[in-house]
Amino acid sequence: ATRDELKKRATFLRRAAAFVARPVHLHDEALAVAWVRQMLTEPTARGDKPRDPLTVRNVARVLGEIYRFARSRGYLAAGRMLPTESREFKSEIAGALKEKAKLGKLTRATCPTATVLAISTCDEVPELRRVATQAYYYTGMRPGELHGLRVADYREEHGVKLLDLREQQTLPRKDFPARLAPLKTVWAKRRIPVHPALKLVLDAWLSEGLARLVGRAPRPDDFLFPDASGEAFRELSCEEFLADIERAGCPTHRDGLRLEIYSLRHAFATAAR
Repeated sequence: ATRDELKKRATFLRRAAAFVARPVHLHDEALAVAWVRQMLTEPTARGDKPRDPLTVRNVARVLGEIYRFARSRGYLAAGRMLPTESREFKSEIAGALKEKAKLGKLTRATCPTATVLAISTCDEVPELRRVATQAYYYTGMRPGELHGLRVADYREEHGVKLLDLREQQTLPRKDFPARLAPLKTVWAKRRIPVHPALKLVLDAWLSEGLARLVGRAPRPDDFLFPDASGEAFRELSCEEFLADIERAGCPTHRDGLRLEIYSLRHAFATAAR
């Protein structure tokens, strides 16, 4: 997880009554199992439904990292199995995830290719958003990754144009302002070959569009998709994307689910299949 995400989840764990009632060297399998069962049934902050099993799994991973850190500092015996490594603890989370899959709970719809094409050719949609939508579609990048790209990250290696992903722009959270940070995982650091159709779009953006946006010729350390002042930014919601869809005359829902920026993440792979 990113540093901000880990701190947020560790702070959440600090409030868990089961854990703070006992020193860490007395934590055991039964305590961890009791915690994960409680978390799977307690309501979210809105109080309308239990926590998503995926959220529980992700927080449990942070808990495991905390235990590993504690063991490295001598608070837990070196040869002892950690509370989060037990078979029962893992089976609780695995069972919840299987139950969710069995219920067929879709949470996100894939954006249709026709919608992407309509946005890309709609003059009412701002140029930055037309180009960014195509970049999302052809690369599968996360929003933070796209807005962390610099002009120099679009380059050629061995005759192939690529985008070099090395950092991301985070969302602002309580006590954590938006900033450039490490990517979501170590595997997210990657170089993405640029599709020929996207190459034409990015070349035109760098030769003319970006200069129109910021009022000067782009420099290598400039952000590839900045705000009007040339600074890094990231969409706080999907409202602008939904407005683009409406301007292009396309439906904002698919299969009963509302489209969002993340709907573009697997759209090209889905179309290719």
